Amino acid sequence: HWVRETWQCAFQVAWLFEHPTLQACAKKISEQSHEPQVSELTRVARTDTLPLSQGQLRLWFLYQYAPEAVAYHMPVLLRAKQIDFFRLQAALGKLVERHEILRTTYPEVMGKATVSIAESVPIEVQVSDYRKISGEALQTNIKGLIETPFDLAHGPVFRVNLVQTVDDFILLFNFHHIACDGESSRILMHELALAYEDDLDDYFNTPLAIQYVDYALWQTLPEQQQLSDLAFQYWQQQLGDTRYIRLGQSLPRTLDVGDSASVVSHSLTPQQQSNIKQLAVLSGCTHYVVHLALWQQWLMYCAQVDHIRIGTVVSGRHDAQLEKIVGFFVNSLVLQSQAGHETMGELLADVKLQMMNAMRYQSHPFETLVERLKVARHRSISPLFQVMFSYFQDDNTVDALGFELAEFTKQPKFDLTISVLDQPNQTVVELEYRDNLYSKQQINTLITGFSALLDNLSVELSDPVSQL
Repeated sequence: HWVRETWQCAFQVAWLFEHPTLQACAKKISEQSHEPQVSELTRVARTDTLPLSQGQLRLWFLYQYAPEAVAYHMPVLLRAKQIDFFRLQAALGKLVERHEILRTTYPEVMGKATVSIAESVPIEVQVSDYRKISGEALQTNIKGLIETPFDLAHGPVFRVNLVQTVDDFILLFNFHHIACDGESSRILMHELALAYEDDLDDYFNTPLAIQYVDYALWQTLPEQQQLSDLAFQYWQQQLGDTRYIRLGQSLPRTLDVGDSASVVSHSLTPQQQSNIKQLAVLSGCTHYVVHLALWQQWLMYCAQVDHIRIGTVVSGRHDAQLEKIVGFFVNSLVLQSQAGHETMGELLADVKLQMMNAMRYQSHPFETLVERLKVARHRSISPLFQVMFSYFQDDNTVDALGFELAEFTKQPKFDLTISVLDQPNQTVVELEYRDNLYSKQQINTLITGFSALLDNLSVELSDPVSQL
């Protein structure tokens, strides 16, 4: 964002990898600084014909198809030993006043989705006293709160529950994905802490220059449509084969969208971490690329296929003005890997290039890509890819006010989600899987085999991939 604003160029992350020295990168920026720039984000008049973003529109259609489905509920659970109810309500009021999207509903008018922004909405915190229950019964009750359907036409698009248990309080925020993504939830939790402390009023007295609906309208500009069409040509070439790929033997797939997830975690040994770091340095790749490449190879081996598609997510916040905006910006990218690389060096170079190209053409919304490719849809099968790969270098602990994130299990969006939490002293791999599709034994075998692969991983780029 800083480079874009300072040199007025459409800076791309891929340039850092294509031009790895400061001199080379500066030369690239200088060459591009006179090129036409993308349209600026500006605040638009609040009329009766405001659009949904392309991502929102797809979620709205999915909601019409299955309003009871909870895959797009985004719960955040915080635990605290004590909490001031009235300060909490006041803090929530500041958040709702600051972010229009928390006051937005999506009624259907003449068969089309519309945007309705309220000037104000009442702040309701539902209080539940669960001090007489614990364990599985407590989890079941909280799960019921999470799975209560939203009404997108009338709102609200988020709910807050305060649950008192025998040991502490659980503060449950539940957003519909149409109004919030992962980065947005972090913004809201940070601002909640500021508002609850009530010692940084200047933060809230400075209104946001733009809101999410301004971004949604910006997407419809002709210049953005041209960029999106260019990106579609790339994805169409990359993803010609859209058939469903199964990861080896699994249980019969259910048609019920209410299936649940289970999680298996595994901590990498110091030697395994060292092997990955050495490969990253030698190949000029990030740790993300090395982890991704190894998982792609391992899953292809397990599924006995010569190619595989894995999804990953990007924040979608291309402009500095969007850094503090709450909304649905996140976009999914599809990374397709082929077997047949001769050496580790070739494999990592190919995955690195694949990732750079995906970042370059990330402007095309995944939801629209699915429609334009005419991919067959089903409520229980994610289109284009069924495995999601996520990589984090920070944990999600909420330090402010003594809150900490509470664990919970939600409905899975994918057959398998691989999450890598990479910290200086520890790397943890977490596999979330549909437990009506895979057994725990199968997933344990998958993670055990991957661990053995890391134990025997060579850090020589000239070594053959086949030895993996």
